[in-house]
Amino acid sequence: MKKIFTIKIFGHEWDVRLVSKEVLRKELGFDALGFTFIDRFTIDVLEECTDQEISHILAHELTHAMLCSQGRAFQKKFTQEELCEFMSWNHETLDLLISECETELFKIRKLGIETNEQPR
Repeated sequence: MKKIFTIKIFGHEWDVRLVSKEVLRKELGFDALGFTFIDRFTIDVLEECTDQEISHILAHELTHAMLCSQGRAFQKKFTQEELCEFMSWNHETLDLLISECETELFKIRKLGIETNEQPR
């Protein structure tokens, strides 16, 4: 498992991990490119992805984390207007979070840093 780093999103600390396909499949029971575990504030991203794919996955998973951190994760259905409103107020925050995560994940990948740390 790749090293975990922590990022703060609206006052909540989230662990972000680069993980293997096997680790993610074991956690989820199915294949995925990334996943946001809102019950333990952890974002996993598939380490085999290209940098461009990781950027796209981060945008998706960080949006889940932002919604969760604002108490909206358990809302079953968002209207198009609600989602547009959320992104209109938070797109700059998302851009900053993506940049911070990209910097850390790409550095971790380049250096090949490994750890056996478990998520919370």
